[in-house]
Amino acid sequence: MQGDISDPMFGLARQAYGRFRRSVLDPLLARINHHVEKWIRRKYRRMRPYRAMKRAWNRITTQTPGLLPHWRWVTGAWY
Repeated sequence: MQGDISDPMFGLARQAYGRFRRSVLDPLLARINHHVEKWIRRKYRRMRPYRAMKRAWNRITTQTPGLLPHWRWVTGAWY
């Protein structure tokens, strides 16, 4: 699938940018997290309130840090 976040080419690009320009990559990964949060809030009605989403987000990112590949670097979201 084109554009898949677990795609090996994405991993290589992440390693290259992360090694030399991590400050450029962090906002992009936080933006991805923001869109994941928006998707979760639309999919699950009980997650629509902000506080409920933040509690669930903190629980998910601490219990399963390898769920998304970029969570090894950034778990916060762009607001």
